[in-house]
Amino acid sequence: MDNDNASREDIVFTNQTNIQDCQVKSEANNPQTVKARKVINLKTVKLWFKRNLAVVIVIIIVLLLGLVAFLIYQKMNPKIQSLSSNNQVVADYNKKLTGLKASVEKDSSSSSAHKNYAIALYVTKNYDSAIKEYEAALKIDGDDSITYNNLGNAYRDIKNYDKAIECYKKAIDKDSELVNPYINLANVQLYSKKDSDAAITTYKIALEVLPNNSQIELLLGSSYEYLAKPDEARQVYENILGHDSENIAAKSNLERMDKN
Repeated sequence: MDNDNASREDIVFTNQTNIQDCQVKSEANNPQTVKARKVINLKTVKLWFKRNLAVVIVIIIVLLLGLVAFLIYQKMNPKIQSLSSNNQVVADYNKKLTGLKASVEKDSSSSSAHKNYAIALYVTKNYDSAIKEYEAALKIDGDDSITYNNLGNAYRDIKNYDKAIECYKKAIDKDSELVNPYINLANVQLYSKKDSDAAITTYKIALEVLPNNSQIELLLGSSYEYLAKPDEARQVYENILGHDSENIAAKSNLERMDKN
């Protein structure tokens, strides 16, 4: 009998507990309860924003200013633009390599085919192969000053400076009015071979052939600065302004030297 009563009590207790659980769940799922919770949460969010509004505004302003600064820097920085442009050029030439090689194989007597393939190889940094193609082109057309200049660049980039100098000089012999071979020759002489006298002489010879060439004059002036000869550099920049009074680079260099 006692056991039966105990069992009934357990059943009653269990049923009461289940009823209470159901009531709690029912209240939790009650639309009014859910709505009340949403109102409370919304009020909490609004209160947080109200208390921290100044901080939120500052964070947004900082992020916007950072974005604007980055966009301006990216637009104005020539190195970024140049890098992006160079990467695109390399990608374009990579796509052309197979076709250009096929053109050479189809007509190996065409200097243009060899030159075009050589340019693609050079741009994609296949310097040794580019040298072979440039030399093949020159065997067909030995008077092409631009190809000699380009061959010199390829030798320069594998650090064979003596061969590079030889090619630049041949380019000048073939066409003494072509500017790039003088510049490339002087750069190798000055910065790679450390032969400053030869570099200065190259620029002076270039100016005898191409007088008042501002590009060469500016490089001559910067070479004097590199060699710690400010008086000679100043004279060159002043000479530029004598025949090109609006030359921005010459003005800028003189202003910089005056500040120093």
